[in-house]
Amino acid sequence: MELEVRVVGGIESCFVSLPLSFIQTLQSTHIGFLPPVLALEIRSRRTGECWHLAWSGSASRSPAIEVAQQLAECISLPDRTEVQVKAAANLPKATLVMIEPSTEDDWEILELNSELAEEAILKQVGIVHEGLKFPLWLHGHTVIVFCVVSTSPRKLPLPPNGQPLPFSALNDSAKSMDIAPTSSHLAEKTYHDIVDNKNEGTTT
Repeated sequence: MELEVRVVGGIESCFVSLPLSFIQTLQSTHIGFLPPVLALEIRSRRTGECWHLAWSGSASRSPAIEVAQQLAECISLPDRTEVQVKAAANLPKATLVMIEPSTEDDWEILELNSELAEEAILKQVGIVHEGLKFPLWLHGHTVIVFCVVSTSPRKLPLPPNGQPLPFSALNDSAKSMDIAPTSSHLAEKTYHDIVDNKNEGTTT
């Protein structure tokens, strides 16, 4: 089905909203049964560029696919892009996902909200692949950005277009999620550890 993408504010998750007409089409295709999280493949009619998105039941207020502004910025999905949409079936399940904060500021916010962030990821993110950037909403107003460093299992063939193969919803399928520090943060932390150790060994 051909639809338009609308980038909107007010959505605080990486799940998209779909027009009611398309939801009804999906329901008829799946004989009334739809999974809790449905992976979607959308492809630009003009450029052929492809994005993978996730839907968890929300209906849009317009006849378009509605995507959170922060997510659209992360995945470089322009507003009013005309796309061909189809459900992506039989995606592999991720058992381990390694992510890292996109910036030092994101890392500092994460350190203060680590438990909340892990819980939020499982609720707000439905599909991942290596190299994906995605936003995360904390406390309803704070947004931090993560990058997917790696996913497991990894030994999977690339599709014909050569793009990373996405994994279906995290939720219960991901047994583990590791958060790696950014390289600059790790270097800074190591430096301070060295200084602290030297100071501890200094006598007066």
